[in-house]
Amino acid sequence: MIMLELIRQTYNIYPSKIEKMTRGQTSEVLKITAGTKKYVLKSHDSAASAELEFNYLESLSKYRLSPSPYTTVDYSKYIVLEEKTYILMEFLPSKDYDKDNIDFYNLGSRIKSMHEVMNSKNLEELEDRFDEVNMLESITDQTVKQLLLDHLSKVDYLEEEEQSVIHGDLGFWNFIYNGTKMSFIDFGEVRFGSPWFDIAAVVESLNINSQQVETLVKGYTERDDVDKSILDKMRKKWKLRGIIILAVSKSAEESSVRKMLSDL
Repeated sequence: MIMLELIRQTYNIYPSKIEKMTRGQTSEVLKITAGTKKYVLKSHDSAASAELEFNYLESLSKYRLSPSPYTTVDYSKYIVLEEKTYILMEFLPSKDYDKDNIDFYNLGSRIKSMHEVMNSKNLEELEDRFDEVNMLESITDQTVKQLLLDHLSKVDYLEEEEQSVIHGDLGFWNFIYNGTKMSFIDFGEVRFGSPWFDIAAVVESLNINSQQVETLVKGYTERDDVDKSILDKMRKKWKLRGIIILAVSKSAEESSVRKMLSDL
């Protein structure tokens, strides 16, 4: 009831229903129904994080690359309730899709547009919300920890000119498909990194074949002669990131972690 009343007062909308959609490690996502309209309310762990995502959504939505965010009646970008910060955005329904029917050239082109818009914000500093080295500090098995660090060192080096503002978690779970094009959601892990890490996330999360990879890369670069060595490294880093999460959360036995690392 407190949430319903707060939404009425701050956004001047009258919700009839609030449903939980997902809950991640640091956020929860609620779907709000108000008459014939639907909205999404997403929590953040800080006002700075909420404002950052709002700003990206505001810029990207102008090109229909993401949902549009909404300010309050007082033009605030977020609201606060019980020490949580929330932003409100439009609800974009997503249609089911088969990866064999995805226009990968168009998807690559839209990811490129997303990167260009995000980099136009001219942000000087972005906190890395997924610092693998810091995460490894909680692993007690020193052999496993060193193995992870060794693998990480092989994929973590990037030339300065290859740095970009990236989405950071561009798996298929952060796609919205309208029947012809993809839009992108959840900018909670935005940071500086290799733009190929976002491409790697698409490739690995969808498990696409070599021809689909070629088409995706061509859509992103608009070139045929692309050196994919960095993409190959970023694909390994994406897999390594998943292994690190399993190791840190202790969701996998140490023997399983070793096996996964040997298969990289």
